[in-house]
This record gives sequence, C-alpha cells and structure tokens, in this order.
Amino acid sequence: MEKNNQPLSILTGATAGATESFVVVPFELIKIRLQDRASAGKYNGMIDVATKIIKAEGPLAMYNGLESTLWRHIIWNAGYFGVIFQVKELLPKATTKKSQTVNDLVAGAIGGTFGTMLNTPYVLPLRLLLVVPSLKCLIVPLPKMHSLLSSSVLIFFLSNYGLY
Repeated sequence: MEKNNQPLSILTGATAGATESFVVVPFELIKIRLQDRASAGKYNGMIDVATKIIKAEGPLAMYNGLESTLWRHIIWNAGYFGVIFQVKELLPKATTKKSQTVNDLVAGAIGGTFGTMLNTPYVLPLRLLLVVPSLKCLIVPLPKMHSLLSSSVLIFFLSNYGLY
C-alpha cells in the first residue's frame, strides 16, 4: 500500500467535503430558517420547517444552497487535511502517546484555522440563499462574491443579525 502523501490528503479531504455537503444541506436549511428573525413564529419546530418547505417549494428545495455548501466544505476539508499532513511532517516525531496527542492537537488547530480562512467567503452567500430563497443570483458563489460584498444585500444581511 502506498504511503499517504499531501496530494492524496487534499483529494481525500475534498471528497469528504463533497460527501458531507449532501448530508448537511437539509439540516442547514432548517436551522437557518428557524434562526431567521423575519420568520419568527412562522414555524413550530424542525419537522414543521421541513414540511412547509416541501409543500411550498417542492422536495428539491431542501437542497437550496447545495452549491455554496459544496464549495465551502470541499475547500475547508481539502485545506484542513492538506495542512494537517504538512504540519505533521514538520513536527518532531512523537515518541510517546502524550507527544502524539500534542502533535495531533497542534496539527488540527493549524489545519482548522487554515481551512476556516479558506472557506469563510462561502458562508455569507449560503446563509443569504437559505434565508432569502428569491436570491437566485447566488447560484455560482465565487464569481458573485464581489458583487455581493459591494451591494446593499450585505447591509441587509448584517442588519438582520444586528451587526450593522
């Protein structure tokens, strides 16, 4: 069996991110609709959100925001696993279980920080799309990022969460 390497770690992370996106999207949609202040009192719990979305928007609406989630999770996991592999290679080899744990924690913290820095630009379009389904302009998040960040939609989003 071939030894693990950085390209394989990155590919494995990206694949894991893509897979988890399909599982996470319906739950993210439900969570964000419940958190939306404009929808306060509209729903009576998670099942009610899912039922109303499916009745009003169709079953595929449970996957609104899939593309943004795919980008976000693929990029985070690829960055995370790629950095963890590199950091573990640079750290001194562990000789005890305690030093292995320290190495794993250091590599995980650095990898998590790097992954978060990479994927953060994809969080805003996803949340906006899930809260305001009529924003179909966010179909491709990367090219739309500049226009989104320079528009009044950002101010709406920030004010909706009391941040502006």
